[in-house]
Amino acid sequence: MSEEKNTNDITVAAAAAALVVGAIIYCWKNINSDCTSMPEIDEDETVTPLSPNDFVENYEATLMSLKSIQIHAENIEFLNILGIKKNIGDTLTLSEVENGYKKTSINCHPDKNGGSNKKFNTLVEAKEAIERYFDTKTIDKAQERLNQARRIATIDDENKQIKIEIDQMKHNMFNQDERIENLRNKVKSQKEMK
Repeated sequence: MSEEKNTNDITVAAAAAALVVGAIIYCWKNINSDCTSMPEIDEDETVTPLSPNDFVENYEATLMSLKSIQIHAENIEFLNILGIKKNIGDTLTLSEVENGYKKTSINCHPDKNGGSNKKFNTLVEAKEAIERYFDTKTIDKAQERLNQARRIATIDDENKQIKIEIDQMKHNMFNQDERIENLRNKVKSQKEMK
């Protein structure tokens, strides 16, 4: 009985965490709202609750969209400095900026042959100028929320597996009780026959 209660407590905790995460996603998607009320739902409308894995998928998609921008004309000069070959209208990711910076910085670092402070400072300025287009604080928060959603999804999956195992144990115990009862009846009938 205590195992079942513990499993229920864990399931309730996971469901509560999923509701909190759901509210956070709703507020995050509607940043201009005050987040004090949830959307109204028609009585006829059926609402399917999101699973923790659905939250993970939503956060992954949001994070990917935050980590990319569309290139405009004013970005091209900075991208050329970073050694990134892209055209206007192409998509640029934050990891491409970081990789371009790393590759180019090796050649123009002041401590390397042929490198100078002026070239390196220009490279750093170009990287910082491009990174301003990415909202890194929001990306960090989204990454943190994604990690939290992944932990909740893992706990939920573990809870489902535990519930399956408990159900199997209950089933096996019921079958065993049934077998014991059958054996008792056989012994009883044999005693009566004697």
